[in-house]
Amino acid sequence: MQRPRRRCEGTAMGSIVLDLRPGVGIGPFTLGMPICEAFAQIEQQPNIYDVVHVKYYDEEPLKLDIVISFPDHGFHLRFDSWSQRLRLIEIFDVKRLQMRYATSVIGGPSTLATFVAVYSLFGPTYPGTYDKDRGVYTLFYPGLSFAFPIPSQYTDCCRDGEAELPLEFPDGTTPVTCRVSIFDSSAGSKVGVGSMMDKACTPPLLAGSLYMEEVHVKLQWLLLLMT
Repeated sequence: MQRPRRRCEGTAMGSIVLDLRPGVGIGPFTLGMPICEAFAQIEQQPNIYDVVHVKYYDEEPLKLDIVISFPDHGFHLRFDSWSQRLRLIEIFDVKRLQMRYATSVIGGPSTLATFVAVYSLFGPTYPGTYDKDRGVYTLFYPGLSFAFPIPSQYTDCCRDGEAELPLEFPDGTTPVTCRVSIFDSSAGSKVGVGSMMDKACTPPLLAGSLYMEEVHVKLQWLLLLMT
């Protein structure tokens, strides 16, 4: 089920810039945060997060993620349905969101997140993986991945372990990322599109950290006297 949260006069597409923190979060949203804190951040900045969709599976609420989506800014937050903690952040429309990493900005309508641009900004890494069924090549960094659509005529350039990085096609072009995933890297999993999305886990709680509401339970004992 999808429930639109509100609609008011707000920011234009691609007009906000959020700090990208691989393995940690984006903007005010941090992996592992409880969903109530995410809503608190949204309420504090209504002019930025003016269009908010909340999605969940109402027939079996614990089966699928709870998703808070920001369609105007091209990203959403995936919360584990059991713990209601943030496990995965996905930028699904990179042209709608500018991301700041260190002193550089990538994404948005004016700065295309091409393979060459990503490789230049985040540095060398191991060759990624190619999903031939989806036609997508995924490049991995710790706590961060970029998915690139590959035209069918260039699939031979993207065989696993054989792609020459940064990836450029014979005609001199380079693919533009179609999805960015931010995830906890402490478990060593690689998270991407499709079934690889399910590998994202909530980060472990720090010792002594609590976020649940306190619950008081009163026990009543029944004493049976036998005579």
